[in-house]
Amino acid sequence: MNPLISIVVPVYKVEEVLDRCVQSILDQTYKRWEAILVDDASPDGSPELCDQWAQRDSRIRVVHQRHAGVSTARNRGITEARGDFLVFVDSDDFVDADYLECLMQAQERTKADLVMCSAICEDDDGRPKRTDEEWTFDDQPEDRLFTGRETLRFLYRTIGAVLWGKLYAKHIWPTLHFPDGKIHEDEFVLHRVYFTCESVAVLHNKPYHYIDARPSIMHAEYSLKRLDRLDAKIDRLAFFTEHDVDRDLIEREFIDLNKHIIWSRALPWDAPENQPRFRKLFSDYRRIPFAILRRLPLKSGINYIGTRLCPFTYWKIHERGK
Repeated sequence: MNPLISIVVPVYKVEEVLDRCVQSILDQTYKRWEAILVDDASPDGSPELCDQWAQRDSRIRVVHQRHAGVSTARNRGITEARGDFLVFVDSDDFVDADYLECLMQAQERTKADLVMCSAICEDDDGRPKRTDEEWTFDDQPEDRLFTGRETLRFLYRTIGAVLWGKLYAKHIWPTLHFPDGKIHEDEFVLHRVYFTCESVAVLHNKPYHYIDARPSIMHAEYSLKRLDRLDAKIDRLAFFTEHDVDRDLIEREFIDLNKHIIWSRALPWDAPENQPRFRKLFSDYRRIPFAILRRLPLKSGINYIGTRLCPFTYWKIHERGK
C-alpha cells in the first residue's frame, strides 16, 4: 500500500484563494493523502469554506483554533497528522496535479528523508514574478542526493529557506517545534530539519506555485515584530557553532545577522517601548558560544565581542565610525 501523506495547510484570511489551493490538492494523481486545514480563527469566510471542503471529501479534516499565528497552526497540523510523510502547502499557493506523485516517486527511488523541488513564482494572474535561480535548482546538472549537512547550503536560497515544496519523513518532526507567536518561523526550524536528515533529494521539477501577490513583510515598515528574524539567526548561529558546521556557513550567517542588526537601527533602540525587546535580543545573543571566534576573521570577531559584551555602546560607536 502506498504511504499516507499528510498535507498541513494553515488558513487565515484567504477566503478569495482558498478554493484554488484545496482544489489543487483534490486533483492530485497520488491519491493516498489527508489534508489538515488549520483555521487560525480567520475573521473572513475561510472557516466556513474549510468546513464545506471537509464535507465534500473525507480525506480533508478541519481544525479550528483560537488565533495564535501560523507557527502554532503548523504545530497543530503536525500533531494531528497521521501520515508517514508531511507536506506543507500555504493556503494562498497551489500545486500541480502531479505534485505529490513527483515527490513520492523521488522518495521511493532514493529513500531520502526529505525531498524538495523547484517552484514557480507568479502573481495571482499566473504571470511570472521572479525568474532568478533562487526558485530553482537549475545549477545542479541533474536531480541529486545530498547529505543533511550538505543541504544546509540551500538555506541561503529562497527555495531552500521555505517549508513548502518539500516532502518530509514524519520521523523528522517529533523533537522539532515552530516557535509560537513568531514570524519567519521557517528560519527557526529548517537548519535543524536539514541537519537531522541522513539524505536529501533535490529535484528540478517545478510543481509548486508560489503566489507572490501579498505585501512582503520584508518590504513593510520596520517593526519590533521583524526582530523575530534576528532571534532565528541567533539560534542558527548558535546551532552551527555547537555542531561545528563549515566555516563558510558560519561566516555567511554571521554577516547576515549583522546586516539585520543594522536594519534594526531603523527603530530607536533607547526608546522605552523598544528597550525591553532589544535587551532580550542581546541577552539571547550570548547563546552564541565564544567558540565561534575560531571560525571568524578578525574584524568579525571584534564585532562579535562588542555585540556580546556591550551591544548598545558598541553599535553607537560603530555608527559613528561609518
